[in-house]
Amino acid sequence: MTYRIGLGILLPDVIYNHIRAVELDIMDKTSNQRGLTQPPNITVKRPFELSSKTELNSFLKLLDSVNCEMVGTTSYESIGFFENGFMHLKVSENSLLNTLHSNLLKLCTNFHIKPDEFEAENVIFHTTLAMNLTDEQVRQFAATLKNLPSNIRTFVPCQLGVFTWLSESDTWVITKIIDLAA
Repeated sequence: MTYRIGLGILLPDVIYNHIRAVELDIMDKTSNQRGLTQPPNITVKRPFELSSKTELNSFLKLLDSVNCEMVGTTSYESIGFFENGFMHLKVSENSLLNTLHSNLLKLCTNFHIKPDEFEAENVIFHTTLAMNLTDEQVRQFAATLKNLPSNIRTFVPCQLGVFTWLSESDTWVITKIIDLAA
């Protein structure tokens, strides 16, 4: 069995709850549930595949030895958009996130996983809000989400989540949590 894995910083409860409320609002107004298929997080390593349970276990064991310590804060910068109606909260780039991202990419080379076109020097740290929105829906929600509440703008990252894709339910689940605190 092949395992599709992604890595993301887990969010404090107040931010998680705010983002889920936004995702539910988008779902209510558009009937689009795509934003709800993963727990809110900051993507630090885009999805990749491991070929077996043995390879997954080896990856998780090595992940425990990677320097994932983070001291400092992370901030949301703005609403952003990728192609295909993909709306996200853009995270301000900082040395903490870049170091974590770099360490994770190095770990992945042990499994012959190369950075994709949106990683390394092209990385955009973000939290997904919705996918597959129409252009009109993007405009509608961009206006309503322009000003983020101050209590969700800045936080201290504390945990890294290992996400596993469940293809049958079209959902990402957290399969391991790693503390980031020093």
